Amino acid sequence: MSIYKANDIRGIVPDELDATTACAIGRAVGHALDGASVVVGGDLRPSTSDLKPAAIEGLVAAGCRVIDVGQVSTPMCYFAKELLGTPGLLMVTASHNPPQYNGFKVMLGSLPVDDADIRRLGVLAARADLRTGQGSAETAEVSERYLDFTARQFTRGRRLKVVIDAGTGSAWQAGPTLFRTLGYEVVQLFCEPDGRYPRRSPNPAVPENIAALREAVPGLGADFGLALDGDADRAALVDDTGEVVLNDVVMVIFARHLLDEAADGQPVVVYDQKCSQVLAESVSALGGRALRERSGHAFIKRRFLVENAVFAGELSGHYFFRPLRYDDAVYAGLMLGELLRASGHSLRELAAGVPRYPITPDLRVPAPASLARLLDHLAETFAKLPLDRSDGLRIEFEQGWALVRPSITEPLVTLRFEGQTPQALSDIIDRVLAAAPDLREPVEARLRQVMPA
Repeated sequence: MSIYKANDIRGIVPDELDATTACAIGRAVGHALDGASVVVGGDLRPSTSDLKPAAIEGLVAAGCRVIDVGQVSTPMCYFAKELLGTPGLLMVTASHNPPQYNGFKVMLGSLPVDDADIRRLGVLAARADLRTGQGSAETAEVSERYLDFTARQFTRGRRLKVVIDAGTGSAWQAGPTLFRTLGYEVVQLFCEPDGRYPRRSPNPAVPENIAALREAVPGLGADFGLALDGDADRAALVDDTGEVVLNDVVMVIFARHLLDEAADGQPVVVYDQKCSQVLAESVSALGGRALRERSGHAFIKRRFLVENAVFAGELSGHYFFRPLRYDDAVYAGLMLGELLRASGHSLRELAAGVPRYPITPDLRVPAPASLARLLDHLAETFAKLPLDRSDGLRIEFEQGWALVRPSITEPLVTLRFEGQTPQALSDIIDRVLAAAPDLREPVEARLRQVMPA
């Protein structure tokens, strides 16, 4: 598989990504920026210590002024870009991927890169005739200013108890520090820096990966728990009973608050196409405009910025806030804490106030030999219904929807279904599988595993 993905650059070190490739990517980014200044940060992975200097070497060779902000979380790197006013950003991280991976998150201006930008960087990295110049490299310390800025967005209130599971990732120190600054009683879990991620997977979106947090929160009598991914731009939230609160439920909780405070005539909320329809209905009921976007943090962020949305969210746990212009998992946790303080309710109570429709999780099954032909066939079969082909195929039924989309990293197809009632959900699944008989057996087997009767 190519290291040039739809949202960023990512691969296994050193088999797919090494210092030579990192230098070429740095040259490509510098060429695309026409030698403009760029902020560079890196996560805790051991391979970052080799890849980041190599990427900086490439940027300098392309004539860029490089500002190295050191070992930071991805939100801290975004903050540095805003603070320092650089056109470019290069963050060395593989985010929630296992430790053998590494990669780059890139900005070539005010908006995140899209898949066309990433493809262009791949082409440029393979060329030898890129621009050259006399660039420079310097360092800057931004962590204290990040902490000060973030803390000033919130107020101190009643003392809540929170368990923070940093997963030995990049916010191992910033997360607990911010919560303590704002008056929380903090219990630290896996808050030591180790980019080998020996305590748990850096992906908190899988409930099994945060089992220790789910046990600790009720065991310690905490009000809620916050789990962070490896570079701290994804969050998972746990209520006082140890239950993981679904991210689209959290989005509704955030949207209700932010829409209530927004001064816009019809404030915009951007959401991932895999989210429950309840989110769009809740936003509309509050006078907002809900805009659906294809899955992927860069796609969501781009739409969020273009629309000047008050808030955006992705089902994987990315939360974007207007005062920041970027996603930040620690900020999301602080926002939740502020809502709990102000409302007097628990996270469990706020979540219980969000309606739910029957919905499947992602059903990942082997892709058929010709997935493109299957998608075309499904589009023809359901041609009289509203269709969205921006990322695979989403079919809008009268009482729900179905999504069929290819994996961008593996030879798999992902399906997801929602219905307004259990019967509606069953009917939608049956109609789609009747039109795609090759998928029936693996999808039904997966459904028996994840949604037993």
